[in-house]
Amino acid sequence: MTYINKYSSQELLKELIKKEMSNQSGFLPEVFKEEQDKAIDFFTKRVFLDEMIDSCLEFNKKLKWNHNDKNIGLTTTAEDLVEVFKLRSDVYTSINYQDEFPDTISGLNFDKYEQNSAVIYYKSNNIITGTTRLIFDSKFKLPSEEKYSFDEIRKQYNTIGELSRLIVKKKLMD
Repeated sequence: MTYINKYSSQELLKELIKKEMSNQSGFLPEVFKEEQDKAIDFFTKRVFLDEMIDSCLEFNKKLKWNHNDKNIGLTTTAEDLVEVFKLRSDVYTSINYQDEFPDTISGLNFDKYEQNSAVIYYKSNNIITGTTRLIFDSKFKLPSEEKYSFDEIRKQYNTIGELSRLIVKKKLMD
């Protein structure tokens, strides 16, 4: 059995498409080039989504989760993680909060911090209705560090983190 690294394959495909597009750019109408650019943008975001799902699930599966409540859990499946991303998008859209936390892909709210976050959900009647994430400090630092440095706190403590994307669906949306 041969193992293919899907991310490197997707990157190679993306580069091949860009090269082909640039070779044909003098012959194509501007509208077609714009559509190609949109397709490449969507493809890039889809690759990013796949990377975030895989790395988040791998990270979460390594965590020790000792919670016995059947309604609260740590995301360990792609289906639950995508439902969390959809819930974030739905709630942020409903409260006009998209400027602060825009969707990466329309209808899905996620970012680079997923890969080192414990993504926790709450299920009611088998539907995810609440979520938050605990971002563990990493090479990306923490989102709040765009405004405030935690370097002094890092010197004092071995591990720091940040809670973010706290979402609760108050009522069922259509």
